[in-house]
Amino acid sequence: MKKLIIILMSITIMVGCTRQQHPLLRQAWGLVEEKPNKAYTLLSKVHTDALTDEEKAEYGLLKTIVAYKIHGINIADNDSLISASIAYYNLHGDEWHRGRAYYYRGMLRMYRYGNMLDAIIDFKMAETIAEHADDKELKSHVYDILHHVNIISHNHYQTLRYAHKWLDNSTALKDSVMILKNLLICANAYADINQMDSAHAYLNRTIELAKQTDSSLLPNIYATAYRKSGFQSLARIKKSQIQAYDDSMKYVNRAMQMIDRQQKFDEVRQTKEFNHRLSWMQGLTTALMIIVAIAVGVGLWWHRRKVHRLSQKQDEDAQRISHHRTKIEELENRMEHISSTLLVGTQMFNQLQQRQSIAEATAKEQQCLVDYFSQLRPKRWQEWQRKYNSLSTAQYIFLIMQDDLHYDDEAITNALNVKRTSVRSMRSRIKSRAR
Repeated sequence: MKKLIIILMSITIMVGCTRQQHPLLRQAWGLVEEKPNKAYTLLSKVHTDALTDEEKAEYGLLKTIVAYKIHGINIADNDSLISASIAYYNLHGDEWHRGRAYYYRGMLRMYRYGNMLDAIIDFKMAETIAEHADDKELKSHVYDILHHVNIISHNHYQTLRYAHKWLDNSTALKDSVMILKNLLICANAYADINQMDSAHAYLNRTIELAKQTDSSLLPNIYATAYRKSGFQSLARIKKSQIQAYDDSMKYVNRAMQMIDRQQKFDEVRQTKEFNHRLSWMQGLTTALMIIVAIAVGVGLWWHRRKVHRLSQKQDEDAQRISHHRTKIEELENRMEHISSTLLVGTQMFNQLQQRQSIAEATAKEQQCLVDYFSQLRPKRWQEWQRKYNSLSTAQYIFLIMQDDLHYDDEAITNALNVKRTSVRSMRSRIKSRAR
């Protein structure tokens, strides 16, 4: 049963994958390398209006590759189709298709439009994608074209760099023919920067590898070596050395003929040279003095500026310190006031708890009692705030005795030293302020 479920799941996945790729596009991918003309015929049968966005991107890439395979550097397509494919792959992250889309758009821009700058950007994007994904096939194409681009631009050190990267990739692919080609390319790159020992070393490696793999390649390697990989450069250098030697001999002969004349002018020349050196030293001394004077002036200016900034900063710091001190004093005064208020309020509340009279308390002491109670019973205080509107200090004290300490009318009368009618009047006024 378990095996049957696995088989059914596999069939479902295969069917799903098959449905995701257009049949004509799938067939075209199988023909693009060996039979691009047949692939082109298949693509011409595709109804692009019926394609999904993914299929349109794949179609644009395939059509560009097929056009390049058929027409080579004379590729005639514009880059709008492949640019649309790149826009899709940039959003959906298909690195295999994305890398090739950048590579072939670069080929199109380079050979169709001659737009080398934009083409190089595309090639470098393809290189980044290929190296990140370790796509050796794409790396081989990208290193090939970037090596070629740097040859065109006479950037010899970058040419050598990509020759080595191409060789390393061919070695990883274990492609002996490409390794031989890349060894020759490295030899030629070294010859172009006049590192002939390295050029010979790579030529020798090429010959040794050819002997081990296919000796029939040796004649072509020797011919290529002479034509492309350094011996031509060596011959050119040897010829230039001979020419330089002939020129130097002519120079020596001319110099010998001028000895007599030069001896007559030696004294004059030495005098002129001395005067020139003296003048140069005087000019240098003057220039140094000017530089020193400028440096001193700049130093003094910088020092004064720095001192001025430090002075400003000190003033600002002093102002901040003074401000902080004022704040601290205010805070201390406030804390002292709060402490005093709480102390008086505590004493007043204790008097009420002990059923003592507070009739002689001042208005300030009564306020201290109310402030203390607001901190002692915050929930009850908030309840009164919600229930009543703008009660006086005396009314809050009445509520403290009535609602919190549960005084009866007689106890309130004694505590405040008032008549019973005054108590009833106070209760009535408080009720009138209910929200």
